[in-house]
Amino acid sequence: MSTRHSLILPDLNGNPLVVLGRVGRPHGVQGQLHVDRTGENLRAFTGKTVHLCPAAGNAMIIAAESASKSIRLKRCDPAKGEVARVTFEGLADRDQAATLTNLLIAVPRSELSELAAAARKGEPEHLSDLWFFEMIGLAVRDAESTTPFARITAVEELGQNTLVTLEPLPGQTLLTRRLELPLEYPHWQNVDVSRNEVTLSEWKAFAEA
Repeated sequence: MSTRHSLILPDLNGNPLVVLGRVGRPHGVQGQLHVDRTGENLRAFTGKTVHLCPAAGNAMIIAAESASKSIRLKRCDPAKGEVARVTFEGLADRDQAATLTNLLIAVPRSELSELAAAARKGEPEHLSDLWFFEMIGLAVRDAESTTPFARITAVEELGQNTLVTLEPLPGQTLLTRRLELPLEYPHWQNVDVSRNEVTLSEWKAFAEA
């Protein structure tokens, strides 16, 4: 998983969180844990407080109305590449570590936004320049009428393709049902993170199909 492809999850108790991985089984006898479905982003939070949240079943989605546990991320291994194991502060043995298995590791969206902006080193020119979590919630504006007509609600990698899900905004008549478009579609335009929007043209044929 590349650093751009952080997993995007709903808010928890009104606090926007982004899930970076799931805690796996204990490793060894000194409190270390395997982590699953994570990338390199988690390493940037070494020495900082992260949130451990119950998952909704097997999905990488925070369970609704669940309480999170704040804990300091002490170490990530290996030193480079995708994180495979973590150590949290305060875990002395395997039994203590096992109590955290299957919890999701999440960080505040605001903190990950700073990391994404620093990695990008400039304003994004295309939708694909954004990390996935930055796309979630963007309003989509029709290039022809300049009317906002949808909001991006999901981004999903499917093998070699990535699908962006658009849900129609209430009160507009351009789009009446959910629409999925490839991230690689060439008519995404004018990404503006500060205004939380992206412009799209030549999309109506997909909606009518």
